[in-house]
Amino acid sequence: MLAKVLTIATVVVAMAVPRYTEALSVDYIWDIIKWQAGQSHGNPTAPVTGWYDFNISAPEYGEGQARVPAFFAHCAGSAGGNPLSSEYSNCDLEKADETAEVAVLARVLPDPDRTQAHIATSYLFNAGE
Repeated sequence: MLAKVLTIATVVVAMAVPRYTEALSVDYIWDIIKWQAGQSHGNPTAPVTGWYDFNISAPEYGEGQARVPAFFAHCAGSAGGNPLSSEYSNCDLEKADETAEVAVLARVLPDPDRTQAHIATSYLFNAGE
């Protein structure tokens, strides 16, 4: 059934970026550390649930109007259903650029094959003018 559970397979970048900002370079990379995930098991008649726990960060990137603020966040959450999925939940910002309004969110995306679960992480920010 779920041979590969909660495999980090997808990271989605979503930002509140002004229209005049250029596309991000492939040099802009997020780091994910202390990755852990799991799935309930045992009682075959009980609903399937899963969980994830990881830290995610990125340095400041760009300058001026195209600047992306640095961040470090801890994300933890759970998922349910068949296939496993969840709504977005807020990650705890441990370090963020104090001059920008920022939020980091994560969720489990369903896999129709029920062989994996994908984690989507979004970084939303308003770096100001």
